[in-house]
Amino acid sequence: MTWSLLPIRGDLGPFKPIWDALNAELCGANPYFDSGFIEPLLEHFASGRECLCVHTEAGEVDALLIAAPARGGKWSLFVPHQAQIAPIMARRPEVLKSLMPVMPGWVLGMDMLYQDPQASPLAGQGSVLPCVCSPHAHTMGIHIDDAFTDYWSGRSGKLRNNVARRLRRIKDAGIRLRLERLAAPDEMQSAVARFGEMESKGWKGVAGTAVHPENAQGRFYADVMARFALKGMATVYQLYFNDELVAMQLCIASKAMLVLLKTTYDESQAAYSPGRLLLYALLEEEFSRKAVHDVEFYTNADQDQLAWATHDRWISHYMMFRNPFLKSVYQYLKSVSDAVRARSRDKFPID
Repeated sequence: MTWSLLPIRGDLGPFKPIWDALNAELCGANPYFDSGFIEPLLEHFASGRECLCVHTEAGEVDALLIAAPARGGKWSLFVPHQAQIAPIMARRPEVLKSLMPVMPGWVLGMDMLYQDPQASPLAGQGSVLPCVCSPHAHTMGIHIDDAFTDYWSGRSGKLRNNVARRLRRIKDAGIRLRLERLAAPDEMQSAVARFGEMESKGWKGVAGTAVHPENAQGRFYADVMARFALKGMATVYQLYFNDELVAMQLCIASKAMLVLLKTTYDESQAAYSPGRLLLYALLEEEFSRKAVHDVEFYTNADQDQLAWATHDRWISHYMMFRNPFLKSVYQYLKSVSDAVRARSRDKFPID
């Protein structure tokens, strides 16, 4: 058994097929872990300090992850903002205990961020690995199993009435709704460009965080969508009011799962809730197609969003320590810090 730390530059190199095979075996072929998503992340957002951590046993690779040095004697998984979860692919979680001793320098701990319990070897391993867990985001999904009418009748009356009211408002205004689904590789670049133009006109454009054909985000999403489209696993949903494009959703998929990657809408049409109407139409289409078993949102869902869900779970951050002693020290210091903060709140309550 041994770990190797290999400098990584823009792609997974000869480990690409092994990476995708482990993703299929261990993580349900999660689209966020697919090489078609990971390699564009590396190309457009890596710092150059990342390493591919490769564990082999009996000559076979059985664990892979991407990590980089961080502050305070720690390393961290490679997780740019565009990734909502981070891959750790290991057949046996216990092999992760032997990773930090082979890292350069004296590594005290490792931030294992954005872990989905459906696709992480860390889930439920608190008694095996020296790690602590904290909740990060409450994500949600929708099972695509029954008919759409059965799914929709199971939603709350508040949600159903809310959508019905918006559909009536659209009808009363003489607006015809039209959903368009794009999946061809040669449609992806122009679709992402349209997405960026729409997003740039809204608050994200003002904040400077919007996708745009000329920025790294725009190039990244165009790259991802093109790669997935070549495998028949990319979809762009477009919602029109008559002939006016008002909302868009970028999606990537595996055979089991459709991930709602990124959404935008025309904020000048906000009174009609085009984003909500797009989601309704998208789900109706996906229930009809039955191409996947689940639609996953990978978001920090609020109560309004959770009303759409058939299942939900917490994405968590883990901190893994070099040994159990360091974990105990961390937990003790944290308990002291929490107690001091609690006493401070009691002494100086905030009105």
